[in-house]
Amino acid sequence: MPVVRLVIPAISDHARTARLVAGSAARRAGVRADILDDVRLAVAEAVALSVQRAVVAGGPAEVELAMADDGADFTVTVSDGIGDGVADGGPEELSLPLIRALCEECTVRPNPAGSGRAIGLRWSTGVAAK
Repeated sequence: MPVVRLVIPAISDHARTARLVAGSAARRAGVRADILDDVRLAVAEAVALSVQRAVVAGGPAEVELAMADDGADFTVTVSDGIGDGVADGGPEELSLPLIRALCEECTVRPNPAGSGRAIGLRWSTGVAAK
């Protein structure tokens, strides 16, 4: 299972970098061409939420993306170490429904690596697992 890890500073300029890397990784994983824009937008929105959380927290932070391809699915996990996990209200009220509409599966949970939050995104590749 190939995994791509990207750690970026939690600043808005790097959402574009995350979007480009995720789009390339999705294409290589076999995600259908007609939904690559959905992948890019969902990842950019998830990163933007972590950036907004960093701004509210008032401190420097990093966002980690883990992109994996198991042959049948392409997954992206966007994790941050900001705060105590899943927040209610604020930008999440608008962004999370958009993210959920763009991917086949979206989970929001506390970051298993410690403090913060992890947003998991999944798309089928249409390729049978080997």
